[in-house]
Amino acid sequence: MPPSGRAAALDWLALQADRFPQLAIGDPNTRGLDARDAAFARSLSEMTIRRWFTSKWLAEQFTERPLHLAPPKLRAALLAGVTQVAFMDGVADHAAIFETVEWTKARLKPRAGGVVNAVLRRVTEALGTPVQDELGPQRSNQNEQIFDPSSLPRSDGSRLPLNGLQLPSDPLEALSIATSCPISLLRRWSGSRSERACASLAWHGLVRAPTIVRVGDADLAEDRSLVAPHDATGHAVWNGQPGELAPFLGRHRDVWIQDAAASEPVASVADLAPGLIIDVCAGNGTKTRQLAATFPNARILASDVDADRLRTLAAAFEHDDRVEVVAADQLLDRAVGTADLVLLDVPCSNTGVLARRVEARYRLTKKSLQRLLDVQRQIIADALRLL
Repeated sequence: MPPSGRAAALDWLALQADRFPQLAIGDPNTRGLDARDAAFARSLSEMTIRRWFTSKWLAEQFTERPLHLAPPKLRAALLAGVTQVAFMDGVADHAAIFETVEWTKARLKPRAGGVVNAVLRRVTEALGTPVQDELGPQRSNQNEQIFDPSSLPRSDGSRLPLNGLQLPSDPLEALSIATSCPISLLRRWSGSRSERACASLAWHGLVRAPTIVRVGDADLAEDRSLVAPHDATGHAVWNGQPGELAPFLGRHRDVWIQDAAASEPVASVADLAPGLIIDVCAGNGTKTRQLAATFPNARILASDVDADRLRTLAAAFEHDDRVEVVAADQLLDRAVGTADLVLLDVPCSNTGVLARRVEARYRLTKKSLQRLLDVQRQIIADALRLL
């Protein structure tokens, strides 16, 4: 079939369905597509991941067996098809169904296309028109139910009525389906939070996170319309079009993308005067840039265990005299006992940024969390020798 944004998304989602719940971080292959098609491919992929459990539940109301038993390509077609007709405004139902069916026929077999066609048409019939009077955890009174079990919440705050369908009576199970948040994570939250607080966290994961830029004291007079105020000092919300962001950052070398919460660790020690700083888990260098801006008289060693990130890091600071990029296996040999300040941005669960890292929620298990704790402890043990 000819290249299209929808086909690119479906090809990528088929790979993700095969590896679920260990979903990859990244975007579909959009080479050869125009800007509009490429943007649609990314949007469809992201929304399908964000609403995975919700779309799965909707599809399974009209399938003979659970979706996880279906081939990955069929799963991808049903999940993406349901996501389009239920949660993506501006996408015509007939176009979503027709092209998804044609992709299924081309990638799988004609009979599978018939299954997709039948399920998607029945799902469409079961969905009402979105209503802009959402009853959510932040808007409902304490004595009201948190959300209507005969409708589904959408990312824009509206609700999608269900015709002849009803979410399960168990509150956590219903919340898991409605917000596509694993019930194991909800149970973990419920151990220390009220039902309303758990719902608020889960609902937050439905919202597409804005792009936050750390502006510091940068002069943005000519580009003021491209950013909006943020509650956190020194930060702003990106207000321009996606294609304008890279040129904006190119014009303002002292501005970069960084959430306000992510900047807090470095800001919390801004009153210190370190001579040597070591950024052990530097990643692509966002916090390294913040360290350099916060401590203009310090020398910085930056490192990362990932080879690709280390190359990106080296390229980012190639012409910076104060920042030296060092391979992780050389760091201890080079710097034991020399650092005044060590930054450890350790691997984490990403449960604090589920609106931005939409794939993270599905891979959280007791085993994976324990593995993270072990890694974090080992990084700390190794880094102590640098001080």
